[in-house]
Amino acid sequence: ISDQTKYDADTGEAAIMIGNYSFQIVAQRIKDLLTDSVPGLIDGTDPYVHLAQIGINSDPDDNGRWTINYSTLNSAMSTDLNAVSRLFVEDEASGTDGVLALLSQELEDLNDTETGAMNALIDSYEGIISNIDVKLEREARRIDLVEKRLTRQFAALEVLLGQLSGQSTYLESLIDQLPKIGSSSKQ
Repeated sequence: ISDQTKYDADTGEAAIMIGNYSFQIVAQRIKDLLTDSVPGLIDGTDPYVHLAQIGINSDPDDNGRWTINYSTLNSAMSTDLNAVSRLFVEDEASGTDGVLALLSQELEDLNDTETGAMNALIDSYEGIISNIDVKLEREARRIDLVEKRLTRQFAALEVLLGQLSGQSTYLESLIDQLPKIGSSSKQ
């Protein structure tokens, strides 16, 4: 997601999916899964209900990249390995799915061919392409009609110019046959 949506201020280059809402939805849904408490775990009853409590956090200074504080994680695993594992894996006894099962289901939902965010993005772009194709066809027809109209107008203008040229020649011959004013032609 970071690679596809990044912007390099030094070069002015933007990744192809920068600002794309589907990528933002995916990133937010994954972030929510990793930052929210694990459903089924109870704060105050269970030792750990958030990944942050065992040293797994996103770093806002590093574009939200996830980091692990190994000291905190090792301490949590030494204190209560089962409680740490319940954060990640399904525990039928406590009725929790764990982050891995939740993440797996979320990714499956995101990639669903009918309702997934990526499919919605594909459908959206296919619709945009289809609309552009329709507009191109309409523009091509319009240009063809304009070309035909201009060709007809040009042909009509050529005919009119031919007629006017003929009239001009005829008028010149009539003018040449008129007696000259002030000339004395007595017979």
